[in-house]
Amino acid sequence: MVSTLDAMQRGSRGTVVSLCDDSDCGCCLRRYGLREGVTVEVVSNSDPVMIRFDGCCLALRRCLLKGVVCDCPQV
Repeated sequence: MVSTLDAMQRGSRGTVVSLCDDSDCGCCLRRYGLREGVTVEVVSNSDPVMIRFDGCCLALRRCLLKGVVCDCPQV
């Protein structure tokens, strides 16, 4: 199942398959280490959304995560 990172529920995991094409948005997210192929977990889905990936936690505004598409395994 494919979902944007801002729409994923707390506790769900997914693998990033694409980042937004907006150069500012994509560059910002890549600077934080978010990139295609990374597995992310949603720790909190309030705004800001807290995600965990590559051993770190990061809180980002929901609007920034609308352009992050993840492949989520069905449970």
